[in-house]
Amino acid sequence: MKKTIIASAVAAAVAAPAAFADVKIGGMVNPEMVMGESTDELRVQTDLVFSGSEDLGNGLKASFKYHLVNDTADSTTAADAGTQVLSVTAGAAGADGIPTVTHTVNSSAEVNGDTTVGDSVADLTVTLSGDFGSIAVGRQEGFAEGVGDAFYNIDAAHELDLELGDSVYTRKNGSIKYVSPSFNGLKVGVNSVELAGDTDSQTELMAQYSNNGLGVTVISSDNDNSANDYQIVNVSYKMGDLELRASAREYGNEDTTMIGAKYSMGANTIAIGSTNNDTATNDETIVSASHSLSKNTSVYVVFSDAETAAGADNDTTIVGLRQKF
Repeated sequence: MKKTIIASAVAAAVAAPAAFADVKIGGMVNPEMVMGESTDELRVQTDLVFSGSEDLGNGLKASFKYHLVNDTADSTTAADAGTQVLSVTAGAAGADGIPTVTHTVNSSAEVNGDTTVGDSVADLTVTLSGDFGSIAVGRQEGFAEGVGDAFYNIDAAHELDLELGDSVYTRKNGSIKYVSPSFNGLKVGVNSVELAGDTDSQTELMAQYSNNGLGVTVISSDNDNSANDYQIVNVSYKMGDLELRASAREYGNEDTTMIGAKYSMGANTIAIGSTNNDTATNDETIVSASHSLSKNTSVYVVFSDAETAAGADNDTTIVGLRQKF
């Protein structure tokens, strides 16, 4: 009898976690050889994502996401601002003879936004979803960056893309984001964030429509500082293996347009994109070719021809290998 009770208790204890959140672990390791006008270096981007969900009943679901990111380089030049570099400090061994390992963060430029939770934390959110749509609370990308600027990222590389990356609209703590369910291909969203110790705030509105290969996204961001207001219209069209993209973007007093195309041929994908900015210092053309070795592993070559603030060319070539898990 006692053995039966003990066996039942053990079985219940082992089975109990299944009733709670379904936790998943994923991410990627992405080394890239960067060859530019002034520097050659090996960079490694790593992502580690913990996520999970729980069925609350009555059509409700709770989920969480905890996303860690690290971007390392082999040097600490100004061009590497925002990278995280591990170094062993010589002559700092303790009584046990073990040298001190120092973790140096050059700046917060790589992840940006509020840094109070640590530069290595990309996303930290809890989401409640149901027939009403979804509400996500925590540290996350807003629509301006996560949907609007992300549309510009048409190539295969991590280090190179056409995203403009305005720091005021990067990931922020204390974001509250709502996205509606789809109504005949149309969904809307709103994101609200308090910035800089409650002395600044931003509100983002988004509308997306998708039908028969056509996708249209309109985003408008209102910031207490009018110079940071943001409007964007993205349009894409897919015809089989071909995807065409076009965008018009207004940020403060700057206007930017983007055009691009991506074509897949079995395991191979080629892409080309170009941006034009009315300041004539952010114009860039990017060409990408990638090959999928498997569902999770790919290799690629990307070339970028960009103009610097001084108007000079800044050509960069990247050879990369990406492994997802």
